[in-house]
Amino acid sequence: QIIFKEKIDRRKPFLDDITQTHCNYQVTQNDCAWNEYIKKGGNCIEFNEFKSTKTRGGEKYWPSQTSSSSSSHMASNIAVNPTTITNNQPITTSTTITKTTTTVRAQAEERRKQKELIARHAINLAKSSVHDSLIHMRDNSNATEFIRYATCLELFEKTKIKRSLKAIDTWTKSFPHCTPTLREVVNRWIQEEFYRTSRAKCLILIGPKGTGKTTFAQSLPGQHNYFNGHWRLDNWNDSASYLIFDDIPWDQFEELGFPFKKYLLTQNGITIATDTNTEIIEIDVAQPAIVLLEPGQSEGALGRQPLTYEDECEATFWQQRAIIYRMGPNEFFHKPRDDQHNLDN
Repeated sequence: QIIFKEKIDRRKPFLDDITQTHCNYQVTQNDCAWNEYIKKGGNCIEFNEFKSTKTRGGEKYWPSQTSSSSSSHMASNIAVNPTTITNNQPITTSTTITKTTTTVRAQAEERRKQKELIARHAINLAKSSVHDSLIHMRDNSNATEFIRYATCLELFEKTKIKRSLKAIDTWTKSFPHCTPTLREVVNRWIQEEFYRTSRAKCLILIGPKGTGKTTFAQSLPGQHNYFNGHWRLDNWNDSASYLIFDDIPWDQFEELGFPFKKYLLTQNGITIATDTNTEIIEIDVAQPAIVLLEPGQSEGALGRQPLTYEDECEATFWQQRAIIYRMGPNEFFHKPRDDQHNLDN
């Protein structure tokens, strides 16, 4: 802070000539504005410590004056012999000023060292994780710097998310090579069942790997609950638009922890669900379901002739409550590729 006693040209970079450095000038005639500005923090030179970069010995460019000695300075302007007045100052006052200056200087040095330690650790973290580095800087910053680092972290996370997003497939635009009969069956199910709010028939697609079944199922509008393997209650969202059960053997649904198929796949509404890590709770099954299976053993009872009365009742139930479609050898959503290695089910 520089206080001028004479009018100067504020547009002239006067400090550049003294320091041989380009300085950042913040000029104001409002003391309140100045006080608010310096609260923002930053690396500053302590009062009475600025020295010339030209003069040998470091001549100070503002006088040694503190609030406690301002009255003595005013008296020296009136007195005939200012030296005598200066020498008459109480020793205790001088000692207090020295101690205060030393304490402030020590505090400033401690803050500088702390910032340096934080910066060094942040640099080391950034070698393996920029995200962790920004979190470290945010959590160890003072109040004036917190918002700046928090904003940097937020921007970094948004950028990372955008980069991780891949192209989203949408039905039917993303499936120009889908075979006609398969397309017709799927479109009919979407038109008649997908938007129902209760008792919608589930869609069961049975076909080989690499034909685009999973890609199709995930291309429909809205958020979906996706299950592959064991039942996990933390994957469930009552607000989802539809359900996907991918490559889960038909006869093993309940063994893998899923609620009863008759409840889970038929928009049953409130249904009891359990999980190995949680208590029994109620979920709202208000979504249509898509089941994706491979031919053979995964089909279970869907691929066998019923032998008992119970088997016949089960088969009749799913004939009435599901659209079951077995894809032919030359049917697909996407053209199969030899190098796909079963990445797309």
